[in-house]
Amino acid sequence: MGFIPVLRVSPADAGVVLSWDGSFSLQSASNAAGPYADWPRATSPFIHVPDPNAPQRFFRLRVSDPVLTDPRRTTDGFCVELAGSPGRRYAVLASTNLVDWMPLEAGVSPFAVQDSNAAAGSQRFYRAVLLAP
Repeated sequence: MGFIPVLRVSPADAGVVLSWDGSFSLQSASNAAGPYADWPRATSPFIHVPDPNAPQRFFRLRVSDPVLTDPRRTTDGFCVELAGSPGRRYAVLASTNLVDWMPLEAGVSPFAVQDSNAAAGSQRFYRAVLLAP
């Protein structure tokens, strides 16, 4: 079971403090139905001071995009580390041509994948895919 995001709201002197656990992205919209957009550089805790001349804001959390580290050489090939939303399951895939993708391993974030076939090709690409719960 994945980590369920909880957006906590508490009063502040001039507005509200929004806080959350995990690596989620804060999004906002002027309508509860959306469309929502990421608030760049918003990290927990985040202080929102409403503009009295602007429409009311609605907030939600979005699962952040997973991050794969640059592969590092090991005695058995290459190791790639995945950091995504905590507790969510991801699959790491590899390709030599960006068209045909081969699954390497699935796991719960964060985890590392050992690619012992990396030396077989002249180049190797990696990507991560969020799996259904």
